[in-house]
Amino acid sequence: MGRLRIDLHTHSTASDGTDSPAEVVAVAAAAGLDVVALTDHDTTSGWSAAAAALPAGMSLVRGAEFSCVTPGRDGHKDISVHLLGYLFDPEHPAIVAEQQRLRTERVARLRLMTERMAAAGFPVDVDTVFALLPEGASAGRPHLARALVGSGVVASVDEAFAKLLYTGSPYYVEKVDTPAATAVAMVRAAGGVAVFAHPLARRRGRVVEPSRLVELAEIGLTGVEVDHPDHAPEDRELLRRLAGEHGLVATGSSDYHGTNKTTPIAAETTEPESLEKRGGAYYSEAAVQLVHALTAGGPAEEHVVNVRNDGTFPFLPDDAVIESRSTVDSKGATAIPQPPVEQNFAGLIAATTSYEFLALEAALKGGRDRVADALLAHPLVGQYAKADTLADALVQINREYLPWARG
Repeated sequence: MGRLRIDLHTHSTASDGTDSPAEVVAVAAAAGLDVVALTDHDTTSGWSAAAAALPAGMSLVRGAEFSCVTPGRDGHKDISVHLLGYLFDPEHPAIVAEQQRLRTERVARLRLMTERMAAAGFPVDVDTVFALLPEGASAGRPHLARALVGSGVVASVDEAFAKLLYTGSPYYVEKVDTPAATAVAMVRAAGGVAVFAHPLARRRGRVVEPSRLVELAEIGLTGVEVDHPDHAPEDRELLRRLAGEHGLVATGSSDYHGTNKTTPIAAETTEPESLEKRGGAYYSEAAVQLVHALTAGGPAEEHVVNVRNDGTFPFLPDDAVIESRSTVDSKGATAIPQPPVEQNFAGLIAATTSYEFLALEAALKGGRDRVADALLAHPLVGQYAKADTLADALVQINREYLPWARG
């Protein structure tokens, strides 16, 4: 297998990108990505369309970018920041409520900013701006920027932000965002992992104090976006050092927005080494049990997976027992086994790029026949096709590719 290419931050028309979720996937595939994350602002509405558009061999990391604030230095005004949440339950009550509140805030802000600009003589109006939003999309300043481009006021979305829509401009309107610490806790409670997005993007305005990242790491932040188009080389080095010192996963992403920004997809990527397959044994054992049940058929039964922590999960005490439950029958699985909240980001991403996750996804979509098709089509499984059962094939692969699963 070649070296994985991973981009963990993209936007579609579900928020402020110009490509549909399916088009984002197509662009990612054309760019040679193996893994792409869809992380629209304050919404998960693009997930299904993106997943349906995945070509063979490509994995989707489901995520969202949450609008947040952190305290400024020495009690100064709060700083607007963003948090990337990955692989969380989109139906978790706290997620649903907060994303709805943020989308409402976004609509009100966009309306007021448009009205301010119209009152100042700019050729924009509320109806024209909101007509640029696909149904159900999360509203944002880029929609107003596109209206300004369309009316000839500016030549590009970047120019609109630089001259008219920047934070603190006469037309800028603040919105009530989520405290970053609250957002981290919310994502973790929903079974996901949290990564701080572009923390030192200085061209956008005031940036977070590095000490705030350390504070968030202590309460559950799992990673920090280090390689980002808006990060200077010296800031990347600072963040990489901070991540290493505090056990944070260093990620890299393009923050792709289609034609709303000039940065192409995969302009920045996450090093596969950052996402070493720690935590894979947990998923391997879960997958083996699911495959056994799905290939054997029979009545519905609950499967419990217990794995003793051997250092794989750094946020849990040594020797802690991790338990997960799922119900499966011959028609499929009612739930993918959920990782413990404390599991590290690396293990989660490894699962989305592995045959185990293919098995679990197939189980949800179509039952045992889809499991067999997905597994046998995967290059790692294909070479073990002569194993007595698919579950035996998984066990063999675990022993060869996952050292901690041996024995």
